[in-house]
Amino acid sequence: MGYCKEFMDWTGVQIEPSFEIKDVSHNMKMGEYKDIECEGLNFIGMYKSISRNALMLKMRSSNEQGFVWRLFVDVKNIYVPHDNLTMEIE
Repeated sequence: MGYCKEFMDWTGVQIEPSFEIKDVSHNMKMGEYKDIECEGLNFIGMYKSISRNALMLKMRSSNEQGFVWRLFVDVKNIYVPHDNLTMEIE
């Protein structure tokens, strides 16, 4: 099982990443699924959703199915603060 570069970037943990989400998802077509895992972010697959027009991550879960789908952006927001939501007023 590997780690994605984003895990290192978002958490500051020094690891040797085996792939970058951006590179893998960039080449995916809408409706395509990839079995790719990131131990750090706890996902076990990626899907480019046609209906949401977004990248979905298949996250490990203790539910009956063993996984849940989460938007990539929602997973990123767990690790990266919403800096762009604040504005400086002069």
